[in-house]
Amino acid sequence: MRKSAVATVSALVFLIAGPLPAADPIPDSDLGLSRTSVFDTPVPDAYDYDGSAPVLPAMSVDEVPVIPHEIRDFEKITVGRNRCLRCHLVPEMIDKPLEEGDATPMPANHYFRLPSAADVTAQVDGGRWVCTQCHVAQADTAPLVGNTALDD
Repeated sequence: MRKSAVATVSALVFLIAGPLPAADPIPDSDLGLSRTSVFDTPVPDAYDYDGSAPVLPAMSVDEVPVIPHEIRDFEKITVGRNRCLRCHLVPEMIDKPLEEGDATPMPANHYFRLPSAADVTAQVDGGRWVCTQCHVAQADTAPLVGNTALDD
């Protein structure tokens, strides 16, 4: 009984007042952080990596490290091929001292499926297979999107 009374009153208010006015559409340029059309794909500026810059140190323990070498000519990472593994798939070197020029081994958390570390293997977890999904080549380029948090 109470539900039907609420529905009746709501219907009467809608009939008397009419439908709500339509809101103005939001322009594409006001959506998201990039302030461009949602149909545009921002393209980063081209850069030349000369290898002379020192490797940037991590700002925290949880920061994903940058790639300190050129990767432009690497073939595309596919299900069956990942050139990064040629140098970085060395699980026996995890947490061991490296000599200058040695490739940094992938950390132990790249060898098991998160959130469980029960099945550590010598195989890279599928969720960690595409390295450039998290790691980027170190370059001095302007960001595609501004970050006001860094302005403080």
